[in-house]
Amino acid sequence: MMIFDPIRNMISSLDRKEFYRFGGAYVALMVLIVGIVFVRHVMVAQEIKSKIVMLNKSRSAVQEILTKFQLVEQQKSKVVEALGKDKKFNIQIYFKDLGTKLPVTRSVTPKFAHKKVASGYAEESLGLEFPQIDTKQLCELLQEFEQEPLVYIAFVDITRASHAKKFNVSMSIATLTAEQ
Repeated sequence: MMIFDPIRNMISSLDRKEFYRFGGAYVALMVLIVGIVFVRHVMVAQEIKSKIVMLNKSRSAVQEILTKFQLVEQQKSKVVEALGKDKKFNIQIYFKDLGTKLPVTRSVTPKFAHKKVASGYAEESLGLEFPQIDTKQLCELLQEFEQEPLVYIAFVDITRASHAKKFNVSMSIATLTAEQ
């Protein structure tokens, strides 16, 4: 109690006007301190909320990347498995043999290209130009390419020819081979 005695003596010696002045100053100081604490709390809460939103966006982006990576890994394992089954696959021979099934391929002279790609593989591709083919022929051709697991379509450009029901098609089909 001794600590508070001087404060109590000072307050009791004040007249009414001074008491209200000191009391008002004390209340104003407390309101100011509470206001500063409240504003700081709101600002910190908003900052945390914005960081949580950014974190959730980043988490979603990472999840999307991991999902795509998993899909790529699955596709890679399928390609490795397919390459392991048929190590002597040749895209030029495949396309030549396709001429027995699809007559539209007989008149095309493929342009062969070979380039190195990542992970010890090389890409062999054939550039193909199909002038004046109809929709049925194009669909049959694309279906044949899709049925061969070692062949993929790298590029397709379809333009309408001067004939109403015919197209000019430029495409590139490719396969991966083990680098030698």
